[in-house]
Amino acid sequence: MIKNYKIHLILARDLNGGIGKDNELLFKIPADLKRFKKLTEFNPIIMGRKTFESIGKILPNRYNIVLTSKQAFYQKTRNITGPLFVNVENTEKAIEIFDQYCFKTNKSFTDIYIIGGANVYEQFYDYADEVHLTQIYSRFEADTFFDYDFYEKFMHIHEHPIQEYEGLKYQFIDFKEQKLWNK
Repeated sequence: MIKNYKIHLILARDLNGGIGKDNELLFKIPADLKRFKKLTEFNPIIMGRKTFESIGKILPNRYNIVLTSKQAFYQKTRNITGPLFVNVENTEKAIEIFDQYCFKTNKSFTDIYIIGGANVYEQFYDYADEVHLTQIYSRFEADTFFDYDFYEKFMHIHEHPIQEYEGLKYQFIDFKEQKLWNK
C-alpha cells in the first residue's frame, strides 16, 4: 500500500507470462475488456508511455497517469489539458501528482489501478495489494512479459470458472497480498 491507496495490478497474460507483442495486446477477449472497464472505471489508472500509445487516447471516466522518461513524449503531450492526464518519470512522482490533484479538487480515492506495461508492473509490484489476472491457457508469440509468480506474495482469493472465447480458454483469478489477508 502506498500512503492510503490500495494498489491493484490488472493484466492478462499467456502461459509464458506474455502480455504483448509489437506494442499491442496478445488477445482481445470481450469479457476481459468488460471486466477491465468495470474494475477501473471512475478510478485512477497508471500506465507506461507505450501502453498509452497503444491505446491511442485517454481512457474516459478515469484519472489517467502516464509514466514516461522520454522528453519528446512529454513535449508532444503537454498540451493535453484537464485533470485526466499527466506525464511523470517515476512511481513517487506519480503518487505525488495524484495527491495534489485530490487535494486541489477535494476528491478522494482509495484504489489505484496499474494497467501496464511490464516495466510499470515491475515498478509497482512491491507496492501491490491486489492482482486481477486474466490467465490465458495458451502460448502466444510475445515480446513483452510479466511472468511473476503471484503465489509467492499473494493469496489467491477467487478463481472464476474457466471460460472460452473463439477456442481460447481463459480464467479470471484475483489475488490479495498475504499480509492483508486477515484485514
